[in-house]
Amino acid sequence: LKFRLQFPRFCPSVASAAPEPPLSEPAETMTTPTDSFREGDWYCERCGDHQFERNLMCRKCGAPKPMVSSNNQASKVGDWICPNPQCKDLQFERNMLCRKCGTPKPLGAVSAKGVAGAGA
Repeated sequence: LKFRLQFPRFCPSVASAAPEPPLSEPAETMTTPTDSFREGDWYCERCGDHQFERNLMCRKCGAPKPMVSSNNQASKVGDWICPNPQCKDLQFERNMLCRKCGTPKPLGAVSAKGVAGAGA
């Protein structure tokens, strides 16, 4: 009887007893990223930490906030944003002209690799 009280999950006579409580909250009650994620917030590309819109660098690992174009796409190293105020489309580093409006890549534009138009 003492064994049965200490380890009821192994005793066949208590197999129909109530299940043990879960170790963590069920998935449906856990907070999802969209619950606390607000417009303008971002995830660090290096460590994945949730950042508020106002943070210019990751508060956890120090990585810079990625540039975002008018179509809400994040850039990769060397990419550039079209300087045309009516466009602001994200461009791949290799593009010498904006694919959307044809504005030339600025020669002095700073990218994550350095100067965007300096033959990089």
